[in-house]
Amino acid sequence: MLAKYRKYILCPSCHGARVGKSGQNAICFGKTYSQLFESEISTTLTWLDKIKNEPKYQKKLLAIPSW
Repeated sequence: MLAKYRKYILCPSCHGARVGKSGQNAICFGKTYSQLFESEISTTLTWLDKIKNEPKYQKKLLAIPSW
């Protein structure tokens, strides 16, 4: 019933990513959080497998407790 009074407007700052300034600027293994959130799950899983096997990320990945 209230749906007819609602309107979806993209935020001019984050362009619908729903991530604050710090999240927009943060980079996780070469990708921004917005890029990760926009990706298909299969694409993100492929990306995760790729970084998991890269030697330059091994030290960082070992610091993550559940990895």
